[in-house]
Amino acid sequence: MGAYLQLTITDTVHPSTGGGGALSPLARMVRTAWCHLPADWVVDGALVSGRRAVLVDGLVGTRTPYRGRSVVLRVQATVLTPAEARSRPWLGDVAGFYRCGPDGVLREVFPSEL
Repeated sequence: MGAYLQLTITDTVHPSTGGGGALSPLARMVRTAWCHLPADWVVDGALVSGRRAVLVDGLVGTRTPYRGRSVVLRVQATVLTPAEARSRPWLGDVAGFYRCGPDGVLREVFPSEL
């Protein structure tokens, strides 16, 4: 069956120009991603160690449409309980929606496909 996760990433962009560049935490972006994960990625209601980094790397790398590198400021990961998942809270959200394979590869899907 798998598990469901709400992942909120706050980041900013560090310009990748030849010289220095200003990093402004005030120019931050907050994005939410809903993920369907393999069942073995969650133990006792929490992500298995190291899995959050795999997800963040996969998401941040795919959503930087401008020149510069994304600098992650904050990550909040919330594993849904089975009861919460049954209510499908992602259907009313404006976010990214992903299915995660056992190898950690994320595939973007429509909300109804979670």
